[in-house]
Amino acid sequence: MHRRRLRTSKKLTPIAYFVLALFVSMFLVTVWFSSYQDKTIEEVREELEPHKHFLLDEISELERQEAKLTSVKNIHKIAKKLNMIQSSEPVQILQDDKN
Repeated sequence: MHRRRLRTSKKLTPIAYFVLALFVSMFLVTVWFSSYQDKTIEEVREELEPHKHFLLDEISELERQEAKLTSVKNIHKIAKKLNMIQSSEPVQILQDDKN
């Protein structure tokens, strides 16, 4: 039995090498961009880290101030300054008859 060999085209070989070279170069460019992106992200992260800590400290301070200002003791103190007194009578709900 005689086996037939597939004939390869002479034009196909240079095209195949070109496509292979193209894929390899695309892979290398992707790796280069990936490493550049990681470096850039790390630089941005280092720049923003102090700002992040400053904002977190400011948030904590504002939360402490809010807790102090909204405490029952502070509200009673402000009410006394404004001459607001608590009524000894029960609360009455007034309604408009036009509804």
